[in-house]
Amino acid sequence: MGARRTEALARKIAWIVAAEIGASPEDREVYEFALKLVIDTMLDVAVIFSLAYVFGVLRPVAVAYVLVAILKYFAGGAHASKMVNCLILGTIVYLGLGLAARGLGQLSGQVLWAVFLSVGMLATTVFFRHAPVTPPNKPLKSVRHRNYLRKNAMITLGAVLAAMTIWLTRPFSSPDLFWSGLLALVWQSLILLPGCQRLFDTLERFMF
Repeated sequence: MGARRTEALARKIAWIVAAEIGASPEDREVYEFALKLVIDTMLDVAVIFSLAYVFGVLRPVAVAYVLVAILKYFAGGAHASKMVNCLILGTIVYLGLGLAARGLGQLSGQVLWAVFLSVGMLATTVFFRHAPVTPPNKPLKSVRHRNYLRKNAMITLGAVLAAMTIWLTRPFSSPDLFWSGLLALVWQSLILLPGCQRLFDTLERFMF
């Protein structure tokens, strides 16, 4: 489904809902935006998870996808400006994370601890220095709002690292899932760096 079709479908549904409840034109625009976001997310999940199933990496891809979604809620990060480009890049990234996690799952537990500590320190430093990262066309003007997002981004990261520490101290049979979580932390940290948005913008010049 193309971006125009998504917008048309969201607009049509929003108009129907707004007419049924007698909403104002301003509320109708809010409904339209929310519906477009939901449709785009459903399409994103359907494509990425279907391909992950085909490649046999559904579980590690699901872990990476959910973890990045949780961290990105407050921290933000670089992204493509067009839905189709976001879908293409997201599919490549998450399939890559899933396949890499499957391969790295063969490594020993000692290596896992060392990598976890390194990734944890990297993520903490990057989050503290750069979060939140908002879209270039929607900069944060309120210092209070920025501080709110930064505080909650750090709290969320701390909760994730604590959960992963507990997970690592207990025996588990799926190291590929833990590796997918580590790789998701690395990816989320990378998209917070200043140069990542410029990289996305450059890549989009050669895309749709």
